[in-house]
Amino acid sequence: MLIHYLVENKGKVPHKVGLRVYMDVYVINNDGAQFAAPTLPKQILNGVVLKDKTLPPYVQLLQVPNLQNPGFVAHLTLDLGSKIEKAERVVLTGHGSGIGGWDMPAFRSGDTALGIFWEPREIKPGGKRVMAYGYGQGLATSPESEGRVRMELGGSFAPGKAFDVTAYVTDPAAGQSLTLQLPKGVERQRSLSEI
Repeated sequence: MLIHYLVENKGKVPHKVGLRVYMDVYVINNDGAQFAAPTLPKQILNGVVLKDKTLPPYVQLLQVPNLQNPGFVAHLTLDLGSKIEKAERVVLTGHGSGIGGWDMPAFRSGDTALGIFWEPREIKPGGKRVMAYGYGQGLATSPESEGRVRMELGGSFAPGKAFDVTAYVTDPAAGQSLTLQLPKGVERQRSLSEI
C-alpha cells in the first residue's frame, strides 16, 4: 500500500510545512514487533533513530525478533523514486512517544511504535511537497517506475453471466504492458482493445 501526501501552497505567502507520521506497530499477533534495516545489518532494532547514513531505503517490521526466523515481515518502504521526497528520519521507539508534540524520543520498549519525519521546509506560493511511504508485506514500487493502473469491473457476476474488466493506465512507462489472467472456469468473450 502506498500512502501519498501532496501539500500545495495555493496562497500568496510562503508557509513552512513538515510532516510526521506516527504508527503504532502491531504485526500479526505481536504489539511489540521489532525492527531491522539494511543500513544496520545483523541487528534487531528498538529505541533507534535512523537518519543520514543509517536511513535505509526500507525498514522491516518483524513479527518475531529473530533475524533467522522472523515470522511475518512487514516492510516500510521509504525510497519511492526521485520525484517523491524521501523521509529524513525514522524513529523506532515505544508506543506513546511524542504524543502531543513534534519530536519523538527513541527508547526501547516492549510495545513499539515508529515515527516517519519530513522536516519542516518553506513552500513558496505555487510550490508543493510530494511525500510518500509504502507499507505492506513486500517492498512498494516507485510510482514513477510504472504507469498508474486502475481497474474497474462492471456487469453481473452471477454464474454464466458476462461482466466487463476495464483497466485505465495513467502515464504508462515505455514498453509497459498489462496481462489479463483469467481463473479456471472464466473465459474471455471478446477481444481486448486499447483506447
